[in-house]
Parts: sequence; C-alpha cells; structure tokens
Amino acid sequence: MTRTVPSQETLQKAADAKLRMLQHLPDDGDLSLIVLKGHLLIEELLLALVQAQVKHPAAIESAKLSFHTLTCLAKALCFEERFKDLWEAMFKLNALRNSLAHNLESPEHEKRLRAFALAVSGGDKRAEDHIAKEPRTTMINSISVICGFLIGLSFRLSAS
Repeated sequence: MTRTVPSQETLQKAADAKLRMLQHLPDDGDLSLIVLKGHLLIEELLLALVQAQVKHPAAIESAKLSFHTLTCLAKALCFEERFKDLWEAMFKLNALRNSLAHNLESPEHEKRLRAFALAVSGGDKRAEDHIAKEPRTTMINSISVICGFLIGLSFRLSAS
C-alpha cells in the first residue's frame, strides 16, 4: 500500500489547529465557558473541513451556516460508520450549548450533559455518571477528542 506524504502546508494546518485548541480550550473553570469555547473550536474545524471539500469555499463562509447545519453538511461529506458516535456527540454538544446560552438555570442542562457524555462515549452508560461527577474534566477531554477527530479527518482528506 502506497501512502501519500502530506505537504508541509497540510502538516502546518494540522499543527496550527491543535495549537489553537490548546490555547483556547480552558483546562479548568466554569463548565459554561468550556462548552462555549469547545463549541466554537469545533465549529471552526467543521467550517474548515467543509470548505476543503467544496469547489468554492467562500460560498460556505458567506452562507453563515448554523452549527447544526454545518455539522450536517460535514457529516454528509465525510461520514464513516465507525465514527458515527462522534458525529452524534457534536449534535448533542450543540443542544447543550444552546441550552446553556439561552437559560440561566434549567433542569435540561444535566439531561443534555448526560446525553452528550453518552454519545461521545459510544453509548457507555458509565459515562453519564462520570460526567455528573467530573463535568469540567470530562467535557474538556471529550471536546479534545472531537477536535482531534476533526483535525485528523481534515489531515487525512487533504493528504489523499
């Protein structure tokens, strides 16, 4: 099997995306801030992924797509069954972010937090309890996994 060697530009983009995630994703602090910043980082990665797959990337940016629509489009362009749980986790993260952004207090927050944990873990019921005990650490780790997935996907698609 012959492997395509990625260009220096491709390697640099992947490194820059990882560095951006490390710089902007808080390693502690308020759960709402972690969710908000993680959501923004994932949205940037989704936009870059979609733009890299189309013939006229500026049209995607000027469309001002919502996170949900952008995720649907990226999933349509790049879906692989083995990563279906990560795609579902992105939708659950969006629901959690919207709940936090539009309601100061809501019983839905914990429900959405648990749904996100369940999705990102691939359906492992223990993840729901874990995120309830350590929400910030679990959220940071989960967002990092999704960002890593999107960076790797972009890297793989641009190298092929």
